[in-house]
Amino acid sequence: MMAASPYEEAYEDPSLGHGVFSYYILEALHEWDFGDTNHDYEISAEEIFYYAQPKVVSYTEATPPIQHPMLSDNYAGQLDLLMKATFASSCAMPSDATILTIDERICLGRDLPISFIWIPGSTHNLNIPSLVPGGEGIRYIFTSWNDGNTLTSRTISQGGAYTANYEKQYYLTIKSDYGKPEGEDWYSSGSMATISVTSPAGAIIRQVFIGWSGDYSGTTASASLIMDGPKTVTANWRTDYTHLYLLIVGGVVLIGGIAVGKRTLLRKRREKTVAPARVERITQPPATIYCTNCGTEIEPGDAFCAICGEAVKE
Repeated sequence: MMAASPYEEAYEDPSLGHGVFSYYILEALHEWDFGDTNHDYEISAEEIFYYAQPKVVSYTEATPPIQHPMLSDNYAGQLDLLMKATFASSCAMPSDATILTIDERICLGRDLPISFIWIPGSTHNLNIPSLVPGGEGIRYIFTSWNDGNTLTSRTISQGGAYTANYEKQYYLTIKSDYGKPEGEDWYSSGSMATISVTSPAGAIIRQVFIGWSGDYSGTTASASLIMDGPKTVTANWRTDYTHLYLLIVGGVVLIGGIAVGKRTLLRKRREKTVAPARVERITQPPATIYCTNCGTEIEPGDAFCAICGEAVKE
């Protein structure tokens, strides 16, 4: 690459701090998007020249004579000088979390996106975590790279934009003293979570579900909510003594029935029992005694007749 054609002068401009041609070559190298005209993440000598050449001509046209850079290119294809690799994440990651390790250099969440300029064809070892904690109830799960690669460790040998796709997840916490709650788990951001409890719980003294509170409110035992952040829901219950009361009443009735039954059975048994024959003694009345002298009836116990005075004979 030459700054001017034969018989031309190559100008320097104090305001640019360089020769005009050198200034635009450095601009092509410094501003990657300027130099990488075919956007293949590699800059070749040819790309640099064809970026700088028209700018030099345009710049010197303002103060003739005009300067025409030249290229003597006997190289087949393009002579790549630099390659660029840019690394990013699909999610905004925690600033202090280790997201990328490349050639033993550690990059934190706050460093992304980050770019490296390498020699074309060089190889570089890349590692990312499969899971990144994001604080209370938040985590990020690696799914794939934007080029379809699903490995967390890989080797980079060409330039490009490499984006690690992470799925942001939130944790759903369910608090319940009864009812075997279901649905507590990690969920993808924006997905629907289903929560449920079994109601009533208990046999005699029962617990009856009355509703949810916390990050979700509702009265149905099964419900759905959108996971747009970490959530905690609580199942609320009331105590139901109906079965206990019925059991007590039933017990009283049963005991009373048993008592009545026993009395009835005993009465029937007594009715079936034959009473022994009753023996009565019959006392014969004393025989009537008459006076042998006058014939008057003598009262029991009298020794003499009350009429004639005659002694009563046995």
